[in-house]
This record gives sequence, structure tokens and C-alpha cells, in this order.
Amino acid sequence: MKFNFPQYVNNLQIPYSKTLYPLFEAISNSIDAIEDLNESDNGEIIVTFERLPQTELVFDDANHERLPIQNILIEDNGIGFNEKNFNAFNELSTESKKGRGGKGLGRVCWLKVFAKAEIQSSFSYNESVAYRKFQFSKKKVPIKVIEYSPTIKDTKLKTSVKLIDCKKEYKQHIPKRRRTLALEIITHFLPYFMTSKIPKITLREKGLDDIQLDLFFEEFHKESSKQDALDINGEIFNVVHSKIKRRTDGNDRHRLHYIADGRVVNSENITQEKVHQIPDRFIEDDEDHVYVGYVEADYLNSKVNQTRDGFIIEKSVSVNDMFNIIGWDEIHEAIFQSIESYLHDHIGKAREEKNKKIKEYISTEAQIYKYIFNEHEEELDRISTSDIKKKRLDTKLHEIHTSLKKEYKKKADEILGIPPGQISKEEYQEKIKKIIQGINSSGKAELAQYIMHRKVILSLLNKALNKPSDGKFSKEDLMPRLHEPPLHEL
Repeated sequence: MKFNFPQYVNNLQIPYSKTLYPLFEAISNSIDAIEDLNESDNGEIIVTFERLPQTELVFDDANHERLPIQNILIEDNGIGFNEKNFNAFNELSTESKKGRGGKGLGRVCWLKVFAKAEIQSSFSYNESVAYRKFQFSKKKVPIKVIEYSPTIKDTKLKTSVKLIDCKKEYKQHIPKRRRTLALEIITHFLPYFMTSKIPKITLREKGLDDIQLDLFFEEFHKESSKQDALDINGEIFNVVHSKIKRRTDGNDRHRLHYIADGRVVNSENITQEKVHQIPDRFIEDDEDHVYVGYVEADYLNSKVNQTRDGFIIEKSVSVNDMFNIIGWDEIHEAIFQSIESYLHDHIGKAREEKNKKIKEYISTEAQIYKYIFNEHEEELDRISTSDIKKKRLDTKLHEIHTSLKKEYKKKADEILGIPPGQISKEEYQEKIKKIIQGINSSGKAELAQYIMHRKVILSLLNKALNKPSDGKFSKEDLMPRLHEPPLHEL
């Protein structure tokens, strides 16, 4: 059977949002190579960015990071491309990294985003150091050996992978700022950074200061992580919670990352729709922080797709414990509850501050809703911290008011529908009393709204009936509108 490798690469789907995956895969291979050499403590990875040539008419040194990135060089001091690893590289869909969750396709994504890759490697061979250099490109014969030597003078092990000539359609999706790239790499390998089980990684660019990713991570990492083990339909999901300093250039919102075999596969923002009443940020040590967490599970390892950019998991699943099937709805429910528990103090403080602002607003500008705060404070949980702005707050309060009116009416209808003799006279009177109290409270609000509306109409009428300076009366358009009821009336 013939195999058309160029067409295979063409058919590979790498969305623009995953443009950095070739870089991540190369770094991942370097981490594995260092681990295979059992030199994690002394392991080092250097990532060098090369940009398009600078055009003096448009750019200067101060704007250097505005230039697009063209090539990326990844170097490590790992085990290298010995015979075993080189043969595995030559085999498509190899199972050499199956134990690490590898699908044997990571290197192919290099050619989807870049024109080619050039690999050089010094590795141990027969108690000496050998060297090989080869190219990897989208050709019928994708691997071309350029040089091989069974022994060289240099005794240092070193491997470099150069991703060359980023394709036009992907180039604009590679972040230009190195700090942004640093955050993207840290996010993808977050479990390693949070557990300090990662080699030293340096970002380098000619003429600019190096960025050490371990030190960069420490700049915004708040505290040691806290772990929560969740049992979801018999599968254990480990959720690691943490807080990091908020940064406008990347970490400016709460994020949750889903991990498969030590690598981030999917991420999502944590909003108030997911974790109720979570504030936009937390203040600790006079600095803004946001939540960051990651989720690991054997179940996720088994469900990652072939290109490792998503999971094959249904949104929701019918009750089917027999096959241990779990949907995203079940996963989200358990994880979001865990996050809410971890952030309990911050959420409670935010809720108190929010209710205080609502009370101030009601006292000064919307006293018609005073009964909601006094008698139905629990209903204020329906108002998020982002709804505090006056226009949205008034709308939310009116929604609660309308909902309470409907609830009172429903309860009144239920009581009126109770057959004679089913409950005692005293119970009946007590139920009626409670309903009347509620109706009276909302009724007072309705009355206050009516009075305010009437006051506005009388004021407008007074102005409308005053004779204008031109001596003409033209109130026909205004008068009908003054009889229209307020928009909030049912």
C-alpha cells in the first residue's frame, strides 16, 4: 500500500488557536529526552526566536517585538536521536511514547505550521558521542539525512530542532511579545511548573535579555497548590487549585486547564455563570490575583483525541453507570463545586460587598425595592458582582420583583384551591397571612412606582402646557405618550 505523506499533512487539522502546538510538541520532546537521560535536575532547554528581517522604514529597536516570528530553535541536553529514537521518528504513529500518552503524530504538526524542520543531534554511541543531522519536510520521502558521524570530538550531548519558515496563514497567530509566549508555554506545561518537575527553560532572542521561565512563573504564582480528589461515577479526577498574580498581558481572568498525560489539552474561563458569585479578581497582599487550576484523570488520558487538542467526551450522558460513561455536564458540576469550596472566603467577601452596594443603591435611588433586601435577601444571590452598575442593577431588581409577584400569585392560587376541610382553619389562616404580607410588600413597591410615574407625568404636563416663546402650542405628539403606562408595568 502506498502512502501519500504530503496529502496526510494537508489533511491534518490544526486550528489557528493551536498555532503554538508545534513549539509545545518540540519542548515536550525535549522534556522527555532529558527524563530519558535521568538528568532532570541538570536538564536545560533553550528556545530561540528568529523574526522576519527588520525594515528600517517601519520598525526600530524599540518596536522589535512587533516583528512576526519566522523561525523557532529548540535546544536541549537530553538523550538525543540515537538509533532507537531516530527509528521511532521515522515511523508514523509510532508507539514509542505510548506510555506517556503520545500518539506518534506530534512532529507531523510541525509541517502544518512551518515549511520544514532541521534536526541536529549529538548522542551516546558505543561509549563515544555520535552526530546526525537531517531534515524533515512535507515530501513523499519526508526525512533526508544530511550528515552522520559515528564519533565526534565533542563529548556534550545536545539536540536542536529548528522549525523553519512559519507559513503565512499561521504567522499572524503566533504571539509577538516574548512575555506572552512565556505565559503560553507556562500555561501548557502548568503541572510541571506547579510541581517544579521541569528542566530549566530559557527564552532567548538576539539583542534582548533572556527570560527564565521558572523565575517568570514565580513572579505571579501566589501559593503552593491545593489538591482535591473528586469521584465522578467511579473515576477519580484530581483538581489542583491555586492563585496567581493578575497580569493584563495574559493572566487577567480565572482559568481552568484540562490535562492529559502531563500536557494541557483544553482550557476554559471560569465565569460567574460557572462558579456563582466568583469575583473578577481577589485582593491579596495589596495585589490583584486570579484563580488558576488544572484537572488530571486517567479518564481524560483515555479520551484525548489524536491531535491532542481536545477530548472525545459528550456534553451530557444518559444514566449508564454500567459502562462508566461520563459527560462534560457531570465533570463540570463536580469541578465547579470544588472551585467554589476552595474560593469560599473570597466569594463570601465579594457577596458581602455586593450586597452592601445593593443596599446603598436601594436606600438612595430605589427605595421601592427595599422589601426585597429586608424580606428576601437570599434573592440577591441572583445578582452577580458584574451587575452592580446602576442600569443593570435596576433591571435585575425589577426582575426579582416581578418574579416574587408571580410566586405570590401562584401560592395564593394554590391556597385558594385547597378543598374545604383538608387543612385546619388555623393552618389556612396562617398561610393566608403569609401570602398577604408578601403581596402587601410587593404592592407597596407597585404603589411607589405608580406615584413616581404619576409625578413624572404631571411634571411633563406642566411643562407642556406652558406657552412657548413663539406663542404656538403643539402638544399633540406629546399628550398621547404621557398616557402610556411605564414599561415595567405587567
